[in-house]
Amino acid sequence: MLCEICGQNEAIIHRVMIINGKRTEQHFCAKCAKEIGLGALKVPVMPDIMTQYLQPESDDAECGCGTTIREFKRTGILGCESCYTDMRDELMPIIKRLQGGRIEHRGHISSCSEATKLYELKKLRNDLAEAVNNEQYELAAELRDKIKALTATQEVETNEQ
Repeated sequence: MLCEICGQNEAIIHRVMIINGKRTEQHFCAKCAKEIGLGALKVPVMPDIMTQYLQPESDDAECGCGTTIREFKRTGILGCESCYTDMRDELMPIIKRLQGGRIEHRGHISSCSEATKLYELKKLRNDLAEAVNNEQYELAAELRDKIKALTATQEVETNEQ
């Protein structure tokens, strides 16, 4: 959905107002929202987490889009997809702490989807390699059997299509 003001950028801020029982929705990009004063609204969860618990090593990091770690700590919002690579060293410790030590993206995929099966297969193979390296051969055998079962179901599904 495009911003209602500029009509060019993707709307990332959605304001819902109910006045006298009538509901209205407005959709703005970050730049236009800031210009009309919506940037001053405090989102209670993410900024509080950033400032209280997740102090990056440096406040000087900056993305090509102009977003800084200091601004991210204040708002909880990154400026563009390049922020993740341009400020990786500062963001990864924060993301890791927020996600309980995990840094891989899992997304929201239904349990029956192909992507979920591929993710599970990759994880099983990594676990198998670790078990072999640690000489845990009983566990390795169990993991091998799970991998065989999972790949067999994938082959059956592929042949049925």
